[in-house]
Amino acid sequence: MRANSASDSIGKQALTGKRSEQQSIPGTPKARIKVVRPMPLTTSGRLEYVAACECGAKHRHVGAGIKRPPCGSPRYLLCPRGMDCSKLYRDKVSGGAA
Repeated sequence: MRANSASDSIGKQALTGKRSEQQSIPGTPKARIKVVRPMPLTTSGRLEYVAACECGAKHRHVGAGIKRPPCGSPRYLLCPRGMDCSKLYRDKVSGGAA
């Protein structure tokens, strides 16, 4: 229990900053997919990404790419700052990078 409490307090501290941004990728297919710029969060020696979802909740993900949130909201492309989102999107859609 205490490990979860500490982890939650760390997550709350990380989420007090700027809210994650959402934008669209130019040149994507008709099925629109939102780009979410997550906030990095280091927990137990690993890097996680915290994304603000349409449902109003914050979801954690371990890696970048196209993600389907656990709440059932539409999927989004999790793309940290400094990463080429269009290349990441093409790789995920074509099945290149996992």
